[in-house]
Amino acid sequence: MNRILTIIVFLSVALLLPAQKTTFKVKTLSVDTVDDVVLYIQALDVDGGKAKELKPCNSGEYSARLSLSPYGFYRLAVVKNGVQLYTPLYFPEKDEEISFTVEIGDNTLSVRNSNENTALTAYSRITFENGRNLWIANGEQSDAIPALLANYVSAADSIIAANRPATSVEQFMRLWVYMSVYGGVQDAVRMAAKSGSTFPLKASDIAGDISGLLDSEKAILFPETFSLISDDVSRYATLAEQFSYIYEKYENETLRVKLGESMVERFLNRHDYNADFDGGLKQLQAVIEKYCVDEANLAKYESRRATIKGTPFPDGVELSDTAGNRVDFSSFKGKYVYIDLWASWCGPCCREIPHLQKLEKELQNSDVVFVSISIDKTVDAWKGKLAEQNMHGNQLIDHDGSLANALNVRGIPFFVIYDKEGRLYMYGAPRPSTGESLKIMLENLH
Repeated sequence: MNRILTIIVFLSVALLLPAQKTTFKVKTLSVDTVDDVVLYIQALDVDGGKAKELKPCNSGEYSARLSLSPYGFYRLAVVKNGVQLYTPLYFPEKDEEISFTVEIGDNTLSVRNSNENTALTAYSRITFENGRNLWIANGEQSDAIPALLANYVSAADSIIAANRPATSVEQFMRLWVYMSVYGGVQDAVRMAAKSGSTFPLKASDIAGDISGLLDSEKAILFPETFSLISDDVSRYATLAEQFSYIYEKYENETLRVKLGESMVERFLNRHDYNADFDGGLKQLQAVIEKYCVDEANLAKYESRRATIKGTPFPDGVELSDTAGNRVDFSSFKGKYVYIDLWASWCGPCCREIPHLQKLEKELQNSDVVFVSISIDKTVDAWKGKLAEQNMHGNQLIDHDGSLANALNVRGIPFFVIYDKEGRLYMYGAPRPSTGESLKIMLENLH
């Protein structure tokens, strides 16, 4: 696998003291011969944390030095013959060394050194099996989806009743159940929409109300928490109203701060700068003053000014051609410039290339030039794709993605048009695959 573990990293808050570390020693048991096993361990914390690979030290034994989780929760990931399995684990002790044995089965992990880990690994198996069944049911638009979602709840209830884990672990599991159901509902909603229907249930209809559990730092250990609360907050129009709601509903200060960072980031990414730049700036200034939000967000907001129609091409963008020569955007002055922001690794970008080449060949307007700007990190990948696709003309590269950042581009391919004076004419221009309507529009630019 190219990426064997994805780490969700939250925005960090500086810690005043260095994190205490411990050595994890893991012994593996397997029901069959394992030819290819890699283990990772991650301390769960509100500030995220890097997963550490457990290095083999003896036959079937692995170890790693890791910072302690302040909550006692960790994530163990096992990549076995190309299949990734994972489970949370609970070790509340602050010992210099933590040892345990994991049994690696067919799509299962088991750790039975405590009631807590027995419960966590048992529910992990449920999420794997139930998730697979839901994926199949969603594809078939099966009526079994509600029952499969409810199975998350009933299975967890049985596991908790049988193992009686510590209160902290039970709370963690209840949150995990809700996030499992929430993710399943979101998938069902998306799949139903594709077929022109609707999915009638919400996560709370199946898993009940967990508003009390959400008001805790444990909730931040689940990345779904931010999407879940964002759905709740989205009905409030202004950023100030969203912050007011969060501070009225939740008391945990760490949760408030993290939610605030999440809401500001979403605001910066989604605000229509062209429609209301000054109004958005006032909204952001107001929450910064009232809720002590990081003032660096003002600079991020100001940097989006380049998305407003009539603004000049952004300063500080360094473009190079295939020979490595710097190219100043002012060299295109006197022409309308249709820009394609793309990358060699982007499938949708590459699918637009034949349409772009056809458009460039057929357009009968000498006042328009076409410029493709890659955001590839490596020149070799970029040049390789140019050769593969037989791409000529104005081929430039923006190594650090500064143009995409300045234009607040959230996905590629992305197209913009600058006028003869080098000022933004159209933000989010039509794709070449749009066809004749784009060609007619470009023909009329003079």
